[in-house]
Amino acid sequence: MLAFEINVNKEYIGKCGFEDWVVLNAILTALKPKDAPDEENISFSVGGLAEVNSENTGQHVRLIQRDLQIGDIVEIKVVETDHVIDPIKRYRSDSQIQENPFTEEEILQMEREDYVRLKAKFEK
Repeated sequence: MLAFEINVNKEYIGKCGFEDWVVLNAILTALKPKDAPDEENISFSVGGLAEVNSENTGQHVRLIQRDLQIGDIVEIKVVETDHVIDPIKRYRSDSQIQENPFTEEEILQMEREDYVRLKAKFEK
């Protein structure tokens, strides 16, 4: 299958792909929050959209999600392979039934980050 071989700062991350893909993407994002213009959030993700299954629903597939720093180097090589990394999460692409796109670990991490941010804000 077609896949993206990913290296970040010369560290091999893995080959990203999945058998039933119709969209496979690699996205670099830089975000400057409106309320914190001195902050820059830079991230890299690989994922896509799977074919519609027998129940007539597609699935979003998340393969990599990483924060980056200024100066980081992301290398993407298009390859053909039978061996790919396991997805972080697959969830329905369906307007009728909504599934959470995040894993339990990711939700816990986001809650921790919110807690630390709010604690610093309100304990001043």
